Amino acid sequence: MRCLVVLAMAALALTVTGEARGQEPTNLDSDGDGLLDTEEDLNANGKLDHGETDPHVADTDGDGMTDGREREVGTDPAHNGVIDFPEPMVFDMVRGLGAEQGEIEANVLVLVPTSPAEAIWAPELEAAVIDNFALELEAGFVNLDFELIKLALQGTVGMNDDRGLGHGIQGLFEYLPDPKVFLATALYVLGARLGERVSLVSLIGPAVETHVDGSGTDPGVFVNFTFFWAPHPRVVVGSEQNFEWFPNLYLVRVMPQVHWQIHARFQWQAGFGFRHFDGKSSAEASTRLIVEF
Repeated sequence: MRCLVVLAMAALALTVTGEARGQEPTNLDSDGDGLLDTEEDLNANGKLDHGETDPHVADTDGDGMTDGREREVGTDPAHNGVIDFPEPMVFDMVRGLGAEQGEIEANVLVLVPTSPAEAIWAPELEAAVIDNFALELEAGFVNLDFELIKLALQGTVGMNDDRGLGHGIQGLFEYLPDPKVFLATALYVLGARLGERVSLVSLIGPAVETHVDGSGTDPGVFVNFTFFWAPHPRVVVGSEQNFEWFPNLYLVRVMPQVHWQIHARFQWQAGFGFRHFDGKSSAEASTRLIVEF
């Protein structure tokens, strides 16, 4: 009789333990981010694998938005776009490589050279219409004078599993009402992680300038490469180098810059550097305010 009692108690203990173990992975949200542990560690191996988030860290990618909230709005909670592939400030990409459908951004770039002393500014709207493909519409002004209208398209061609290497293509179509010129540019885009917090983003390709009055068509070339270092998940420091050449003019720019992710939806960028344009050299200050929806 005593043996039966012991066996029954042991069986009950095993049942309770089994139920607890069965409930633990299905009901727990260890980091309180709104996602169950089983939704984050999909294969239950206790490691952070590709495509998973950390069940013990509420904000896996450190971008200021919890994993659960990122899933709600449709962004990738395991991907911090600021650190992985920041965008150059002056020669702005349409969206970052690997853009996800539904991403929308509005931003304004302001450049202030010292010679000639003027404000060059450009408001723009960007949207990823499907995964890995985005559109941009931009207007350009010098002081209060309208200078250009631009449509840009960008597609991500490939991205490796750990998002450490990606490439894509970008097309720019611009119209300058004075002197009535169309400008078409095709660029190859490359993003590469060179270290844990160091990355390179480059854009290079040909351009064609066509005069509406039929006076001719000029070939050109655009080269832009930027090195970035992220000392903090919300702060990126970079140096952007830009070269543009046409038979009648060329531009060389070096723009050290800092990007600050103030909030998951807001980013501020600022820089101060040098440019040589149309035979004149000057210092140049810049800033960009970004709002994501």
